[in-house]
Amino acid sequence: MRTVILPFDDAVISQYENVAPLLKELGFGATFFISCFKNEWREKNERYLMTGEQIRQLDSAGSEIANHTWNHPVN
Repeated sequence: MRTVILPFDDAVISQYENVAPLLKELGFGATFFISCFKNEWREKNERYLMTGEQIRQLDSAGSEIANHTWNHPVN
C-alpha cells in the first residue's frame, strides 16, 4: 500500500467548496492547515477564507485540521 499526503494551507474557501467534495468522492482524506490571520487582514479578505463552521464541517467529515501558523506573514 502506498501513502499520499495531501496538505492544504491557509483555509482558502476553494478548498472547502472544490477540494473537499472531490477528495470525498475519490475516497481520499486530507490535512487542512488553518492560519490565524490578523483581524484587519482577515476582515478585508474573509470572502476568500473558510468560516469556523466550514472548518468544523471538514473536521466532522473526517479531515484532519491542523495549525499552520499563529502569525502568518502577509506579503
